[in-house]
Amino acid sequence: MKGLKLALKIVLAVLVLVILAAVAVVATFDPNDYKAQIKAAAKEQTGRELTLAGPLELSLFPWLGLELNKVSLANAQGFDGRPFAAIERADVSVAVLPLLRREIEIDTIRLHGLDLDLQRRADGSTNWDDLVQRFSGEKEPVRAESGDATGAGLAVLVGGVDLREASVHWRDARAGTEVTVAPIDLETGTIRPGEPVDIKLGLGLENREPRIEARLDLEAVVEASADFQRLTVTGLETRLEASGAAIPADSARLELATPTIEFDNGSGDVVIRELTAELLAEGGELPVAGHPLRLATTLRANLQRETASVENLELTGLETRLSGGATATGVLSDPRFQGQLQLHELDPRALLERLAIEPPASRDPDVLARLAARTDFQGSTTAVRLENLDLALDDSRLTGELEIKDFATRALRFDLALDAIDVDRYLPPAPEEPEQAEAKPAGAPIPVALPVEVLRELDVQGRLTVGKLVASGLTLSEISIDISAEDGVVAADPINASLYEGLFKGATRVDVREDTPVFHLRETLTGLATGPLLEDLTGDDKLQGTGRVESDLTTRGQTVDALKSGLNGDLAFAFTDGAVKGFNLAAAIRKARARIAGQPLPEEAEEQKTDFSQLTGSASITDGVVKNRDLQAKSPFLRVKGEGDIDLGRERLDYLLTTTIVATPKGQGGAELEELKGVPIPVRIKGPFSDPKPSVDLASVLEEQQKARIEKKVEEKKEELREKLKEKLVPKGREGEEERPEDQLKKKLMEGLGL
Repeated sequence: MKGLKLALKIVLAVLVLVILAAVAVVATFDPNDYKAQIKAAAKEQTGRELTLAGPLELSLFPWLGLELNKVSLANAQGFDGRPFAAIERADVSVAVLPLLRREIEIDTIRLHGLDLDLQRRADGSTNWDDLVQRFSGEKEPVRAESGDATGAGLAVLVGGVDLREASVHWRDARAGTEVTVAPIDLETGTIRPGEPVDIKLGLGLENREPRIEARLDLEAVVEASADFQRLTVTGLETRLEASGAAIPADSARLELATPTIEFDNGSGDVVIRELTAELLAEGGELPVAGHPLRLATTLRANLQRETASVENLELTGLETRLSGGATATGVLSDPRFQGQLQLHELDPRALLERLAIEPPASRDPDVLARLAARTDFQGSTTAVRLENLDLALDDSRLTGELEIKDFATRALRFDLALDAIDVDRYLPPAPEEPEQAEAKPAGAPIPVALPVEVLRELDVQGRLTVGKLVASGLTLSEISIDISAEDGVVAADPINASLYEGLFKGATRVDVREDTPVFHLRETLTGLATGPLLEDLTGDDKLQGTGRVESDLTTRGQTVDALKSGLNGDLAFAFTDGAVKGFNLAAAIRKARARIAGQPLPEEAEEQKTDFSQLTGSASITDGVVKNRDLQAKSPFLRVKGEGDIDLGRERLDYLLTTTIVATPKGQGGAELEELKGVPIPVRIKGPFSDPKPSVDLASVLEEQQKARIEKKVEEKKEELREKLKEKLVPKGREGEEERPEDQLKKKLMEGLGL
């Protein structure tokens, strides 16, 4: 026991001597006497001037510490005179006695008034390039040999970090930007490996042009494992507020929160669990202003395997809900991703009203009442593909696949199917008084608004099918269209559809490579019920019957008038068992006959239409003028041939019909037309499209007919005289008697007269 007491006394005496020596050193040693040496060493190491404007304070026991005041490092040569870095106060202290136990205990590290100035000039050089060159030399790392205890088994404890009123200024002359991050305040609790530490961070941000002001506040608890291989962040709460000219709102606030963030350096796993975010914009131009958007998800990543995932994604706001998830591979080298997204059913009209946006007026006020969508997707940084796409709008449903093959060229590929849609329901209501609609000046061209620049850039290949389509009053079904666009040529070829008991096959091509668009249309209609089609299209079934139409047309222009005047091509048509309504050819002939004869006009009781069993013809079109020379129409009572010109540009026609009556039942002319049977009757139709005037040239027909009657009666009289003269000139001699001289004279006279 006496030996132990003696040892303790010796140790205590040594400690007292050490303390007395430390006190003597502190009392007699002044670090400010070495400022010149410190500046010289800094100049040698950095090539820059170090300014020590404030006092240096040194402590040795029980804390080995150093405090700096008003220290600055000059900027690089060629940059402005503002210091590269400046500190109002910095101090750090290490407890002495724990060092004997191989423990490093650091008091709170304080750094107040840090001001860091970073610059890049227009030539790309920065004010830290010289420092990088000085300190970037390759050095062999110091490694502890086996059995060497240097650095091994040390326990490190930091009382905390106290960073106050720090600022970072960034000026980029090349990009023309200037950003200041200030003030920066960071406060932590005691930092000990394997134990949690509280962290509070606050900073402001100001961008000069465009003007942005922002404030970030963050709180969390961080825990690192003893070997710093695992890091866990719990209770993270972040709040970001911003305003300024670059933000389309008066102000915006973003709040982030998550219960845990886990990082394992050994496995490379990073997990952010149940991340939630809320964005709220107030005022300004954003339509979502005043309505918070909320996001919730779990994020996973592994940097070693280059994988990542988004799980249980939920984005909500404005009574809209989007959910889904995604996985990714090669996130650091060649990112590839796939996943699913679902837009849950919503009311588009109610959403627009909630955003204070007037819903578009439509003929059917019940449209835009339901919208929902879902899709699988996969892609990369250059392309994306939507699969199993299913989009529902009101009573219509679109399904299929859609792919952007290349973001750079916007190459689009698709295969889509639409079950049914009534386009007319979504059109604006027709004006109640069309005559009050704003009229264009007389002769003003109506432009064909084609987005030429967009069409020239398109790279599209796809197919669209539609089960049933109602547009412009027409009803089509079983539609299929192959669509392509490349190098300024947009084509729909082929187009197939069923409509009005018939079939449509055709193709459309638009060439916008030159300044003036060129259109090419080719179509064939067979088995078409013409009357119902015209009734739905125009409200008037002027032409009835079953028809076949073929056309091959081209035109060019940027206005409707130019397109009509530039039309060229050929067409042919054939209709059976129909009628032309609004014009009764037989009645027109009867009226003309009555006028010539000075008789009362026949009553208008019968239906105004001209029946036909067959109507055929063809036409060539040159510069907007349709020329037809082979029109033929047949009915049990009439035969019609026609020829003429139709000027589409001037909207006028000049047409001649030649009608022949082959039968005269009461319903198609009656007894009064009996005398015209077999006589060709010309009917001229001439005038503007809006009011063509038919005229029947019956006077010349009747004149010719009268001449024929007179000639017939003259011939009949001649024949009667011949017979009478013949009777008188026949010889009267008896049989067996010798021919008398007078009989011989009569005989010669008859031969001379041709009797």
